[in-house]
Amino acid sequence: MTCYTDATGMPFEAPIPVAGHETAWPFTALTEFLPLAARGEGQARLAEAEELPTPEAPPYTEPQATLPEPGTIPYALAQPDTTQVELPGKAVTAVFPNENPPCFYIQEDDRCAGIKVVPLSMPWNLQRGDRVDLNFSVSTDSNDERILLQESSQYLFTHTHGYGLMPLTMSTRSLWCGPASDYTTAVEVGGVAGNGIYAIGQFVRIGGKVTAVDPQGTWFTVADGAATFLNGAITDETANPGIRVQNAEGYTVQVGDDVLVAGVAGLRKVGANVYPVLRALPCPSWDLVLRPAHVVIGHCDTESEVTATLLECGKPAANRQVEFMTSSPLAFEGVSGAVTYATTDAAGKAAVTIERSGPFGYGESSISAFYGTGSGTAASAPVSVVLDEWRLQIETAHFWIYQNEQYSVTAKLTRLDGVPVDSHSVTLQTDTGLFNGTSAQHTACTNGDGEISATLVIGTCPGTATITASTDVPQCNDPVTTSKLLQVLCPNTTPTADLVFCIDSTMSMRYGGENNLAYAGMTELCECAAASGAIVRYGGVKFGDVISDTFSMSTDKAAFLEWLAEFDNAYDGGGDGPENPLAALEAAAAMAPGCFIALATDDLYHQDDAVTELTAAEVAADLAAAGCRVFIDPYYYPRLHPAYRPLAVNGAVHSSGSTPGYSDFPFTPLRLEFGCNP
Repeated sequence: MTCYTDATGMPFEAPIPVAGHETAWPFTALTEFLPLAARGEGQARLAEAEELPTPEAPPYTEPQATLPEPGTIPYALAQPDTTQVELPGKAVTAVFPNENPPCFYIQEDDRCAGIKVVPLSMPWNLQRGDRVDLNFSVSTDSNDERILLQESSQYLFTHTHGYGLMPLTMSTRSLWCGPASDYTTAVEVGGVAGNGIYAIGQFVRIGGKVTAVDPQGTWFTVADGAATFLNGAITDETANPGIRVQNAEGYTVQVGDDVLVAGVAGLRKVGANVYPVLRALPCPSWDLVLRPAHVVIGHCDTESEVTATLLECGKPAANRQVEFMTSSPLAFEGVSGAVTYATTDAAGKAAVTIERSGPFGYGESSISAFYGTGSGTAASAPVSVVLDEWRLQIETAHFWIYQNEQYSVTAKLTRLDGVPVDSHSVTLQTDTGLFNGTSAQHTACTNGDGEISATLVIGTCPGTATITASTDVPQCNDPVTTSKLLQVLCPNTTPTADLVFCIDSTMSMRYGGENNLAYAGMTELCECAAASGAIVRYGGVKFGDVISDTFSMSTDKAAFLEWLAEFDNAYDGGGDGPENPLAALEAAAAMAPGCFIALATDDLYHQDDAVTELTAAEVAADLAAAGCRVFIDPYYYPRLHPAYRPLAVNGAVHSSGSTPGYSDFPFTPLRLEFGCNP
């Protein structure tokens, strides 16, 4: 075994890595594993062992800090006093016109930093949610808080934006930037090291019990039980437990109350000590908190409840109407549209029930809540909602099988996020041939990868085999099925395939380039098909709101690639978002029944409207009747998957990734049909 030693070779307990020096401990030695009873003998052996040479410690290179970008608040915070900085389009998070001097706070959209702003005069009607462009000087106020100070020659422009940023909920320890301790994170506020993240200047929310109240009503303290790492309990300047909430006029709280308070994190210097404070929004102020913080509606679930708590000056507000908003594939129970309303109860809570918005109700969505009055507005941070489903895929080496040859077939069961579903019964079934030489049906439980496998042998040729995989989802007995078509070949024959490309040729598929975004991926797919050993005919349909051009089925790959590259700077209709891939799919099925279809697009489809009378259900039925195998790539937009999944008859929906790039439209599942590497 390997043991840790000091520089002289003496074994000792493994060292704890030091922050910033997480390199392997250089002093180790190989020794025999000795049972506990032989510890004394082992120590004697070590003592008698020859002295090990002292290795040199690996060199330590100080990591290079990344400098903040000019035009950002982190850049301003890093500058010395008197430095003039320009900050465009920053969000206003709080306005304090009655402070001495009057001030407001701004913050980056990604919540990485915020800062106090002191103008020469407060802009008229400035409010939270507005945006400002400013050119101010960096300074430090009497509380050792970094600020932006306007001088006579500098400018401040404001423009209305909306509800603004939502507060970030934190513990009181996260606000602490107090006196230095034996264990710090190198945070410095006014030269005083602290042991919390640098939240000063940011729009935050804290919660807990009220521990002290100023008789004059100007402040109160809130404690949530948190402590500094080694300093013990968090207190304010007069030893009250918790964080002091300032600007508390109008907050009718008492000791022992449970509160949630939104405001900006600031500093208060008393003597030589610096204390964190929360500058509460001027009362009446409103805050909305959505619960739960994350919602998952499972495959069997149809609905779930979301609750918004409305707070007025930190306490529940009853009998107020709250507006809820969501987006597809989510809807509100009994409501047509993306907006509904609910009234708060005595606890300040308004509840709504969310559900799937129809047969395409899978994917990711979010919910937000809003409240507005003449004296202020409140909005919640969006709550993420994931509508899960179970998905079955059938994987084979390629799309053909030879008579009497053994052919491996794998069914894979996963959840929507790709996590395998193990120890669950899945059935494979074929309309031609036998699995494992015994039956047309094979049932087994999935392994840790969510897979079952069987060997298929077909004794007749030529023809077509349909492979089906199915399972039931527990608790709801909801069947999940998928199918795959195989070409059955007699010995010494060559597989054949018709490959039709349906290509969205609107301007959004170019982004200023000469060629369609799908051009490279489709070209590679052509080469893949040609190298598969199959005789391939190629065809194509270009579309926007109408079909603009077609290429009739041909084995002339060079001619097809030439047609594929014929994209000019004009666009084929479109402009309204959805296009007409339904018409393109119908044209492909008519062009070559039984073909492989590769559909490339970056938007939804028209159906049963002024552009087309077709519906997705009708087109899916026609594709199935024609025996087509449809593979759809909706660019890098997973949000489009639910809408296109019913159209992927005998095929799959697959995106190229989370961001655009060279590998746009790879058609990975279709490439696998031809035996090509992904």
